[in-house]
Amino acid sequence: MRELAASRGHVGVVTLASVVRLQTLIQMGVWDEVREALSEVESSFLYPSALSENAATFAREAREAWESALLVYTLTLGIIFYTYVGETPSVEGRTKVLHEMLDGGVLDKFKYGVIEVRWILL
Repeated sequence: MRELAASRGHVGVVTLASVVRLQTLIQMGVWDEVREALSEVESSFLYPSALSENAATFAREAREAWESALLVYTLTLGIIFYTYVGETPSVEGRTKVLHEMLDGGVLDKFKYGVIEVRWILL
């Protein structure tokens, strides 16, 4: 799915597939592949530099509901992974962005845990 979406320029579907892969790796305990998969997903959001002093600005950027949901989930998965491997600075940065997003009301975009995704696949 990811390769087909990438070949057709559907960035949102590529991101969704990458997040699903990341979640599966963590769920299955394939920890040696998680770091690379997490980096791939995070780079799709273009936020590694936002994990420090730009956290508040990055967290409050306007996004579609689906993108916000995937970002919250990716941050949570990143926090889980970096807690597991004991890399405290990486946990702190992601936690800061996540808290800024939550404080900014991101959950109001998907109050009932349902996200409507509208992608037109050609």
